[in-house]
Amino acid sequence: MAAVTSRTARSYTGVVVSAGRMMKTVRVRIADQTWNKKLRKHFQTPRNIPVADPTSSLREGDLIQLVSGWRTSKTVRHVVTSIIAPFGSPASERPPILSEAERLTIREQRRLEKDGRQAARGRPAALARVRRREMEGKEVKVPGSEEVNEGGPSGGEMEMPDINERAMGNKNAAAKLIDKAVENVEELRDVIERTRGKGRIADEVARGGKGIS
Repeated sequence: MAAVTSRTARSYTGVVVSAGRMMKTVRVRIADQTWNKKLRKHFQTPRNIPVADPTSSLREGDLIQLVSGWRTSKTVRHVVTSIIAPFGSPASERPPILSEAERLTIREQRRLEKDGRQAARGRPAALARVRRREMEGKEVKVPGSEEVNEGGPSGGEMEMPDINERAMGNKNAAAKLIDKAVENVEELRDVIERTRGKGRIADEVARGGKGIS
């Protein structure tokens, strides 16, 4: 298992070259190598990569430690783990860097909250995950809302809408959009006809004027 972890999560040392331009993300320059086919040897080729900075602690010029395998978006797959040498203000005056355990806790909490919201909207997969976590002893709550369980929100004050009711509502909304589109097409046709009529009148006037002259 340790060998698998070492292959999937690799540690790097890099320098922050851009900070403050993206939300909780910085750009870091790390050392890399490029293989030269003609000389048959590797050459040092630095490259810049986006790195997640959850607490916005990094400043441009910092020497940091980062690891791969922590995906926060389509292009961000690295996260900072420590500040080796801060540039400018000392690290003690900045927000602390999150540890791996803290990052995992925050991610799990966000996952629980998302499942709670989706379960409240009636998604079967989210309901199954909520029930599984409740059996594991984990409390699933959505901030500012009622606790979600198998029968819906606690107390029975608000029931989940039936699938057929939601489908009927969507069908009615789609029908309204179609009617509106038909009205717009009719209005467009009227405008085109009026424009063509004005054009024919202008042509007749022009031809009549030429005949008179």
